[in-house]
Amino acid sequence: MVLLPLLGIVSSYYDNRLLLLATFLIAAVTVFSAIGKSDEHVGKIRENYLILLIFSVGLTLLMSQSASSSFLQGGDIHQEYNVFSQVLAAGVWHPNAATIYNSVLSITVFPAVLKIVSGLDAMVIFTTIFPLIFAIAPVLLYKLCRTFLPPTESFLATFLFLAYHSFYVDLISEARQEIAEVLLLLLLLLLCSREVIGKRAGAVSVLMLTVGIVTAHYSIAYIYLGLLALWFLLGIAFRRMRSVKLSILALTATFTVLWYAFLTSGIDFVNLVNFVLSINLAEFFNPTSRPLVVNIALGAGALSGPLHLLSRMTYYLVNAALALGFLVVLFKRNKDDREREMLPILAFGVLFIGASVVIPNFGFGLNFARQYHIGLLLASPCFVYGVIFLNSKIRRLFSALFHVSLRVPAMRCAMKWRFWAATLLFLFFLFDSGWIWAVSLSNPTSVLLDSERIKHQGDPPAGVTFYGVYTSSKDVAAARWLSPQFGSAVSSLCADYWARNNVLTSYGGLTRANATIPTYFLPSLCDFRKGYVFLSELNTVYGVGIEVGESGGTKASQNNLQSSWPIAQISPELNSDNVIYSNGGTTIYNYPG
Repeated sequence: MVLLPLLGIVSSYYDNRLLLLATFLIAAVTVFSAIGKSDEHVGKIRENYLILLIFSVGLTLLMSQSASSSFLQGGDIHQEYNVFSQVLAAGVWHPNAATIYNSVLSITVFPAVLKIVSGLDAMVIFTTIFPLIFAIAPVLLYKLCRTFLPPTESFLATFLFLAYHSFYVDLISEARQEIAEVLLLLLLLLLCSREVIGKRAGAVSVLMLTVGIVTAHYSIAYIYLGLLALWFLLGIAFRRMRSVKLSILALTATFTVLWYAFLTSGIDFVNLVNFVLSINLAEFFNPTSRPLVVNIALGAGALSGPLHLLSRMTYYLVNAALALGFLVVLFKRNKDDREREMLPILAFGVLFIGASVVIPNFGFGLNFARQYHIGLLLASPCFVYGVIFLNSKIRRLFSALFHVSLRVPAMRCAMKWRFWAATLLFLFFLFDSGWIWAVSLSNPTSVLLDSERIKHQGDPPAGVTFYGVYTSSKDVAAARWLSPQFGSAVSSLCADYWARNNVLTSYGGLTRANATIPTYFLPSLCDFRKGYVFLSELNTVYGVGIEVGESGGTKASQNNLQSSWPIAQISPELNSDNVIYSNGGTTIYNYPG
C-alpha cells in the first residue's frame, strides 16, 4: 500500500490503464472488505490503515497526472508560475501589481520562500511539492467526517471525493486552490472541535488560518465566507445548533474585503462583482446558461449505447444519494449534536452544487467541474446517508415482494448498504476517470489514458484537447529561445490563445498584461506587417488554432467550445523568408515592419 504513490508515477510513463486500475483495485479490496465488518470491529490499527490508504491513493492519483509530463499542465498554472517567477526575480512582492493571481500569496510569496529555503527547482515545486501538500486534503476530509461518522462511512465519503476527476486532473493546474483547500479543511476541523475552539490556542489558530485562506485563493475565501454566513444564520434559526461566532464571521468578511478591494490591486474583487452581475435569472430556461456537462447529464447531446447509459445512471445514482442523504440528515429526528454541527457544512455543499446546476451562469464561476469538486469536499458524507436510506427501502421492498430470507449468506452480503456504496463508487471512478472509454475504445475523455486517440480524432479538431492540457517540449524550447528577444525593442507578438496564455506566459515570461510588449491573438487581431508571429506545435503540425472572445470566453472555454480555426486561413500572410526559428514543431516569424 505504501508503494501506491510510486505506482502512480510509474503509471504515468507506462501502461496507464492497467496500473491505474490496479491502484484502485487495491483500494476497492479495502472498501469491499469493510462490507462484513461492523463498526465495533474497526480498531485503531485498522483506522490508521484506512488513513494511510487514503493518503496513498490520493497521492497516487495526483502523481499519475502530474508526473505524466516534465512541464506544466493545464491553463491557470502557467500564469501562476509567471507571477511566482516575477516575485522570485524581483526579490519582493508588489501587492498592487495589476496582474491576475498576483493578489494570492500561495503562488507568489510561498513558493518563492520555499525555493530560497530548500533550493528546489521551481518546476519541481509546482509539479511535485504542491500535489504532495494537496494529498493531505483527503486525510483531513476523513478526519472531518470522523467527527460524526464511523470509520467505514468516513472512508466511503472520502473515496467519493477522491474518485471525482477534478481532484487529480483539474487541481493539478490550480496550485493556489490546492493550498486553499487544505487550509479550508483545517479551519473546518478547528471550528468543529469543541476541545480546541474554546481555548486561546484554538482562537489564535483560527485567526492564522483565516489570514492564510483569504490570502491563498480569492474564490475559496469567498466560498468560505458564504459558508460562515449560512452557518451563523442557521445557528440563529435553530437554537439547538451550535453557531459559528459572529466575531469569526466579521473578521473573515472584513479581512477579505480589505485584502482584495484595498490592499491588493482589486482585480479579483472586480471579477467577483462582474460574476454576480452575470447571473441573469431571465435566462433560466436557456440551456446555454449552464455548462455543457450539465446539459449532457440531463440527456441533451448524450451519447447512446449501453455503457453510456450505465455511466449516466451511475452519475444519477451518486447525485441522487447526495441529495437524498442531505434530506435524511435534515429531517432526522434523533440527530446527535455532531450531526447538527455538521449540517451547515453539508447544506452549503449541496446548495453550492445545486446552484451550479439551477442558477443561470452560476456554473461558469470557477468551472463546473471545480465547483462540483468543492461541493463534494463539503457534502460527500451525504452520499453515505443516502445509500443507507435507499438500501433500507429496497431491502424492505425486496423482502416483501419475493419473501427471500436474508439469512442466506450471499443474500445477506448483497443487501448490505456497504456493498452497494462500494460498487457504485467503483463504477463512478471507472467512468469518470475515462478508464471505461479507454478500454472500450469509445469516445475518449481522459488525456492521460487516451492521449494518442485524443490527438488524432474527435471534435473539436485533432490535437486541440491534448494541447489544451499538455505543453509540447518544442513549444517550450521555442518560448525559451524567444524570451531573450523581448529585451530589445519588440513592436508586437502574435500567437493563438493557448500559445499566448500557456507556454509563452510560463516559459516565455510574458504576463497577460504586459505594456512593453503588445501581444495580439491570432488570427483576427494580428498585424502581419510587423513584430513576431509564434505558431505552436498545434498550429504547425495539426493546422489548427484556438481563438476565444475578447471577454475571455468564459462560457466557451468551459463548455469545450473554443473557437478553432484553420491555420490555412493565415497562410497567405506567412512568408517563409521571415522564419527566424523552427524546430520541426514550432515556428517563429519576424516581420521587422
